[in-house]
Amino acid sequence: NQFDQAIETAENGIKKNPTYVWIYESLGLTQASKGNYKAGLESLENGNRLYPGEYQLAKAKILTMMGNHKEARDTLNQEIKKN
Repeated sequence: NQFDQAIETAENGIKKNPTYVWIYESLGLTQASKGNYKAGLESLENGNRLYPGEYQLAKAKILTMMGNHKEARDTLNQEIKKN
């Protein structure tokens, strides 16, 4: 299906260019949209090792998909306080 194709494309993109900042967000959100929230959050964490703090909005989106609204709000509030 299209989710599987998108995940495969993103994973191949990471293999070819692991420093491309947005590929981790694309992979994580696609995995979460498919229902694999844990993998989605792990993908964001992998990207976060290269670009700390870059994926907080995507993390909040996944947490919201999971129904974890409090943690999503806390994540966003922490980012707002940084800026």
